[in-house]
Amino acid sequence: LSFGDLTSDLCVAENQQVHANIITRESIIVCGLSLVNRINELARANLTVEVLAEDGQKVTKGESLVKLIG
Repeated sequence: LSFGDLTSDLCVAENQQVHANIITRESIIVCGLSLVNRINELARANLTVEVLAEDGQKVTKGESLVKLIG
């Protein structure tokens, strides 16, 4: 088995930088955002991770929790 995402490998140039946001679909109390950095490390994704909320924080629908660049 290979490592990675075939669709991304075929559709996104290797040197292209992409941006993504993790946003809420509903109002929530944030929990587990520390896992984003760990998942980035384990996946060897080499993304820049900007965490915008803290565990225990109340956020409303549509708020951005994390920005990813890479």
